[in-house]
Amino acid sequence: MKGLLCIFAIVLTVVPSMLPAQTDTLSMYIDTVTVHGRGGNKGQIIRRSDYQHATSADGNYVEQIVKMQPGVSSVSELSSQYNVRGGSFDENLVYINGVEIYRPLFVRSGEQEGLSIVNSDLAGKVEFSSGGFGAEYGDKMSSVLDVSYRRPDCNALSITAGLMGGSVAGETISKNAKFTLISGIRYRTSKYILNSLEKKGEYNPSYTDFQLFATYKITSRLNVWTLGMLSANRFSFVPESQTTSFGTLQDALQMNIYYAGNEKDSYTNAIGAVAFEYSDRKSLKMTVSAAFYAIKENVGYDIAAAYLLSSLDRRLGEPDDNIATVDIGVGESLSHARNSVMAHLSAFKYSGVYFSNANKLGWGVQSMLYDVDGKVNEWQTMDSAGFFVNSDKSLAMYRRNVGKTALARPDFSAYLYDKYDFAPTFGNVSVNLGARVCYSDYSQITSFSPRLSVLITPYNLRGYSFRIAAGRYVQPLTFRELMNTDGTPLLSRDPQKSLHLVAGVYHDFLMWNRPFKITAEAYYKNLSDIVPYTVDNVKITYYASQRADGYAAGADFKIYGEFVKGMDSWLSLSLLKTEEDIRCDGYGYIPRPDDRRFSSSLFFRDYFPKFDFLGVNVTLVYATPLPFGPENSPRHTAVFRSKQYLRTDFGLEAKLWQNRLKNGRSINIGVDIFNLFDIKNTISYSWVTVVPSEKNASEGAFAQYAVPDRLTSRRINVKISLKM
Repeated sequence: MKGLLCIFAIVLTVVPSMLPAQTDTLSMYIDTVTVHGRGGNKGQIIRRSDYQHATSADGNYVEQIVKMQPGVSSVSELSSQYNVRGGSFDENLVYINGVEIYRPLFVRSGEQEGLSIVNSDLAGKVEFSSGGFGAEYGDKMSSVLDVSYRRPDCNALSITAGLMGGSVAGETISKNAKFTLISGIRYRTSKYILNSLEKKGEYNPSYTDFQLFATYKITSRLNVWTLGMLSANRFSFVPESQTTSFGTLQDALQMNIYYAGNEKDSYTNAIGAVAFEYSDRKSLKMTVSAAFYAIKENVGYDIAAAYLLSSLDRRLGEPDDNIATVDIGVGESLSHARNSVMAHLSAFKYSGVYFSNANKLGWGVQSMLYDVDGKVNEWQTMDSAGFFVNSDKSLAMYRRNVGKTALARPDFSAYLYDKYDFAPTFGNVSVNLGARVCYSDYSQITSFSPRLSVLITPYNLRGYSFRIAAGRYVQPLTFRELMNTDGTPLLSRDPQKSLHLVAGVYHDFLMWNRPFKITAEAYYKNLSDIVPYTVDNVKITYYASQRADGYAAGADFKIYGEFVKGMDSWLSLSLLKTEEDIRCDGYGYIPRPDDRRFSSSLFFRDYFPKFDFLGVNVTLVYATPLPFGPENSPRHTAVFRSKQYLRTDFGLEAKLWQNRLKNGRSINIGVDIFNLFDIKNTISYSWVTVVPSEKNASEGAFAQYAVPDRLTSRRINVKISLKM
């Protein structure tokens, strides 16, 4: 184990020195997780024991584990969003019991996001695929997270409470085992952790949700289940001041900002689903389901900011003696927004699976109706005159987005796949061949998406298996891409497309008489008709009047196993390069917003000798810089690189009286230390324009500076869990 840690330390030291110069700070992560097994065609299976004991600053334990997988990146402990192999947040599919889940439309930052829709107390089977997934999944271009809520086999109750909220989950089963119910209530407030941000003020975030999953066996062959979710997220903020130091030792700067105004946001979601399942208990299973999804969001803020930019006399060895020596410039800004969206989605689906010896045939048909009505009214003025001053001395509003988008469209999709297992002379072979057909009424385009995956396990290479996968993935335009607030015409209604090519090698072996596995995958994604975008925190802004072609290429590696007997740990490494060529702009290929060349994560779990009830876990995450550029500027101006990301989290858990209680009942006390080394990580940049002060008027007129928006500092959380 010491050798593995040394290798990881060398990687963290050497690789960053080989990369281009950067502009800001570092960060890291912690989770308590483990991933075992690989479905030949679907991807990784995440065990329930992994996310049950995970350490997560945002309370989203399932997504926290996903972020630790090869090919997945995320640099915000406040958000459940993640990028997969160069794709955006909007390119990831999430299912709960076959119901597709949609992320909020107007969330701009991780501070506003709250908990994700996946309740880890209720979750059972979790599968994740980072590419090359089968035809039963669509229609997004990057990944699939497939979560199934549990069907209880006993009566149980669990309660968790901590400094940032709590949860209650109950499960029951009837005496005749025909009826089961699992439900949970969660409450979370991130006020405690948000108070560690550099932007000081009165934070009042709260998230509350209730979920249930019930099943009933009507006959020996017919079952019915229902899924219900209701969540309410409220975020209010009264900013006061912010002091941010940035730059280099030779050119140290400090931005002091004083605020007036407030922000009030609300996000409400409701999901209802019902399904009838028929099984002949031998070879046939069919499901008919209906799902309804409603979302209501309101975002409103009026915030004035007056700022002063100064140079610092930063003295080595005296970190507390930073003296502002010269006032470089001053400025003002006023930001206003009144945004709202109402969305209703309904989906009806019929699917089936037929088993025959080594053959599995699957099919499905779905109709979906989108009804979205959104309004955007936001603007921002800059500098002391109240307007942005252009280079020709003319005055203009710095940013103004006003628009309405109404989208009511039906979509239809169908899929068919056949998985066949056979054993030729050289080994076992599993082939999954399928295709999806999707019709979008908005674009009036029918797309065809063939997909193939082959898994080979040779006889003469014991413990090895090989996988190749290829597929076409089509993503129709959604409300996000169509919310074209700059008034320019939509270039095309064609859906975005991605062609996946994946090749993988997987090796199972024993070390120290314990099971281990090494996985390695290389991939290439050819992208066409994609809509360019920029990312600010978790807000994605699309350039709807442009289209681009691009690619993503890379390799993912992972070793995991029982480095400590009975506890799984892992090390993952990912290499990536992704670029796009915006049509007719004359600039050729430029890096995409998630062009993260190298990322790595190490998760290690252990316990104290002779005190096996006391466990610890440590998570390290390192990621290289991302490209960024000035606000309200063309994509090709994103020539800067943010700072690398480095974060360490630490978790300590004591299982009390577990051996004295029956049926797995226990009382656990945990202590989590988020951002153990208190590293100042950067999530985004705020571009400010300053007017030269009287002391510095000779150095020019107006200038823009990228001020880093940093993430949370070190925080300690204490929680207690009871399982009865």
